[in-house]
Amino acid sequence: MKPSSRFLTSQSLSYFGDAILEVAWIVWVIHLAPHHPALSLGTLMALQAVPQAVLSGILAGYIDRLPRKVTLIATSAIRAIAIVLTALYPVLWMTFAMVILFQSVSVIAQPLERAVLPDLVPDRGAINKALARLGQLYSIGQVAGLVLVGVMILVLGIRPVFLVIGVIYLLVAIARGAIAIPPGHVSQKASWWSQIREGLHFHRDMVAVRYLLILIGMVGLVTGGVNMLLALSAKDLWHHPTSEVNFLFLALLLGVLASDTLLEKWLTDARYHLTIFLSLVLLIVSLLALGIISGQWVFGLAMAFVIGIANGFVMTPSRAWLASIVPTEIRGRVAIFRSQVLGIVNVVSPYVTALLVGRIGLAKTWFIMGLLFIPIAIWWLVTKNTSTRSLGASDVSEAAG
Repeated sequence: MKPSSRFLTSQSLSYFGDAILEVAWIVWVIHLAPHHPALSLGTLMALQAVPQAVLSGILAGYIDRLPRKVTLIATSAIRAIAIVLTALYPVLWMTFAMVILFQSVSVIAQPLERAVLPDLVPDRGAINKALARLGQLYSIGQVAGLVLVGVMILVLGIRPVFLVIGVIYLLVAIARGAIAIPPGHVSQKASWWSQIREGLHFHRDMVAVRYLLILIGMVGLVTGGVNMLLALSAKDLWHHPTSEVNFLFLALLLGVLASDTLLEKWLTDARYHLTIFLSLVLLIVSLLALGIISGQWVFGLAMAFVIGIANGFVMTPSRAWLASIVPTEIRGRVAIFRSQVLGIVNVVSPYVTALLVGRIGLAKTWFIMGLLFIPIAIWWLVTKNTSTRSLGASDVSEAAG
């Protein structure tokens, strides 16, 4: 098996564990604090986002100096230990402490995972296919996790499920030990600030990298509350108190899976900008539709599916674009700067969205989110000539169709 295939296999296993864990944490916290579920869940959600927002900037000066293989093995092993300790010590403060530990090492692991994959494929053409395949595996792992976690909790009970998740992350660590992961190329003598400065200067000098960072920040700021809005919309879509929000999340993930299936054949360097523009158009249409039309559950599932496609159309091309133009020695810093921006907007956006719902109602909030994407789409459209220069004249001149 090729190194890239081994790495994708380990990632799919990790995504499966992530999906099970996301639901297991919610059930576990409600189990530990049945009399204060809203406060406990709110604390859980905040703690999940805080390490990404706080630590990314600090780690940016070190991420490209870390030994990649050892770090990826260690972070998977630490995650496994954190999950097992959560089950062994069933108290709320211990759970929150392990959430912080788990998410903190994830801040280290995720940018390295994104930096490593492009180095395991033979050429730039293979990068597009590999990242599209990674998006497919993410969606499949998430869907499988959401489908199976309920059965696992019912059959095994919630504490044994945490032990199973711990075993999954341990297997990820073992799998990564069997992969020939190339090391980074940054001198160990480089200081923390020089690494940060180099990363900032790279964003200043590479227009496409800077624009993609701005874009992902704007998209995340507007859509960071989408999952919450979908959960609130479930009652109206099914016209009764309901827990069918899982179906909306599954439709969202199936949309991401469909997008990456399409992109595996469609995506080329010349189509990066166009594909991202299409994602913004799909977001405008779907969000405005949810604001204008009350709809039935079929309509809600269809719009969630479209939002999922739009998500795939913006995330996969932007990652492939960066993988194509960012040198290996700085790729980790570019990924972690994006991680920090996403962490910050994912802390801010749900609270702003919740305030909007409280002030103007659910339907108008959907509508305003759709309207906000119109200036974003216009800005992205007018930046095409500037941003695509990084791909080279021969690539940009290719027909998009």
